[in-house]
Amino acid sequence: MKIYSRILGIITFLIALFFLGALVKFILLDADESKEKLISLTGLIPIYIVIHFLIIHRFGFNLNSDFSTKQRNGILITSLISFGLLLIISTWQIFEVIELKKQEKISDKETEELYSHLSELRTWEKQSTAYGYVGELKTKYLDQTLYYQLNIESKTPFNPTLIGFTINFLDKDGFLIKSLEITDYSVKVDKDKIYGLASNSSTDIFSYEPHEVEGIASWRLFVRTE
Repeated sequence: MKIYSRILGIITFLIALFFLGALVKFILLDADESKEKLISLTGLIPIYIVIHFLIIHRFGFNLNSDFSTKQRNGILITSLISFGLLLIISTWQIFEVIELKKQEKISDKETEELYSHLSELRTWEKQSTAYGYVGELKTKYLDQTLYYQLNIESKTPFNPTLIGFTINFLDKDGFLIKSLEITDYSVKVDKDKIYGLASNSSTDIFSYEPHEVEGIASWRLFVRTE
């Protein structure tokens, strides 16, 4: 029986050490979320208990024998070191989680301030197109949705071959960020002739991060014809 106890004690100790190393590696290197790290820390408790139990019973050797003073001191020191490592790792992880939470709050505050800025109504410069159309655009960005008000007018009736308008949003260097075809609008009529149109709508086409939307520097209005 003693032989089996010794073999089982050594094997169990090696398995416990393996799981301890794997768990510490996961906590320190692989876990991304604070919640994952906190949950993983609880796994150190049963591992510590197993190792502590094995050390007290000398890994299955002399289970019924009394311990000498030297052996008792060795067991006490080893147990204290194991408990100390568990305490240090747990405390370090808790402080890391607190720091991550602080950084998340700072990031959330900065994002909120940027969204607040983007949610303000923005009036763009007028744009002239072919056939004498003049466009006026107002926008605001809120909850990853672009709201826009577009008014297009012409001194002469709309060209009969006209099929619609397109808005191009550009960055400060003139590169295209996104195109938006105007399909939801009402027309302005004078004596059965169309002299303008108005659109008051929204689109989720700008489901980007706020700083990407902030990169929009200008717009262009284009006519689509047959």
